[in-house]
Amino acid sequence: MQLEFKIVTLRRREPLVSQKGSLSEVRQLFLRLTWEGKLGHGASVLGRGAGTRGAEDLVASALAGCQAALHGATPFEFEAVLDLCEPVLADHPSALAAMDIALHDLLGQAARLPLHCLWGLHGHVLPPTAISISITDEATRVRRACELAAWPILKLKLAADDNLQVVARIREVYRGRLWVDANGGWTPDRAIVAAHYLKDLDVELLEQPVPPGCLVALAAVHRASPIPVVADEDCIGPADVLRLRHCTDTINIKLFKCGGLRRAREVALLARRVGLRVMVGSKVESVLGVTAIAHLAGLADYADLDGHLDLVNDPYAGIVIDHGNITLPHDPGLGVILSAPLSIGSPYDANYTA
Repeated sequence: MQLEFKIVTLRRREPLVSQKGSLSEVRQLFLRLTWEGKLGHGASVLGRGAGTRGAEDLVASALAGCQAALHGATPFEFEAVLDLCEPVLADHPSALAAMDIALHDLLGQAARLPLHCLWGLHGHVLPPTAISISITDEATRVRRACELAAWPILKLKLAADDNLQVVARIREVYRGRLWVDANGGWTPDRAIVAAHYLKDLDVELLEQPVPPGCLVALAAVHRASPIPVVADEDCIGPADVLRLRHCTDTINIKLFKCGGLRRAREVALLARRVGLRVMVGSKVESVLGVTAIAHLAGLADYADLDGHLDLVNDPYAGIVIDHGNITLPHDPGLGVILSAPLSIGSPYDANYTA
């Protein structure tokens, strides 16, 4: 297998604003593996602190160090290949995810099966996806909720100092399912008070109410909350599932946290085994990565797969989302296609404008 990759900038029509800040563009790594005339596509999101040429040079160098593991290998050896790549990419789980996704894409193509069929998930009912409403002024959020009235689920991003009455205003104009995401911005006391208020507004889920890293606080909110709590930033890999089993109701799986589909599937299966519910999620990212984790949606109770919907220059096409309903591609592997020009081979292209 031969490896090529490129780092590009993808832009949103409007910024996504959360407790973490405002995001109007994202640096995305696109990776391609070539094997016997087939192309395996992978992608990763470079973190907010990694969007410098120096940091990206480190990612590029680490990926180049994986070429020896790929030499002479086939997609049917992807477990062994990933075992060799993991120590090389230990400091870059997002880049490991890109490699993992591309290998799974090739494996599905070689087996002539869509990835979800290869995993035995064909026919599983896919949960509808939520769509997020950014943190902005109350009137804008209410207007956005009206515009999204046909969507089955809205996820409201709330800031640490937000007046919870904004949720009540949205509930006046939107009768569908509501989730709230605090992105770790509340104290435990604030989170518990908020959870009882949100219960009266028929809010279904409360995501990452307290800062990540303090499971005692998360467990306290979980015990006191009348609505289910979701751990997002606190859940990275399989080991976190066992730590979280008594601290939350649901875990949110994202490929670029856990290092790819192999680990994501392990997390999902282990979570279900210990009684936790599963959400599959996305960052602001190309539909390539969203399509990859969508193949796991048959194992999920919830989906939050809107990360690509507002991008203006995404070069890929994959899953189709129609008012929250997800349709997976039927082609072998991931089923993604390159729908706009993207010359992969040089590591950087800061001016990509498909």
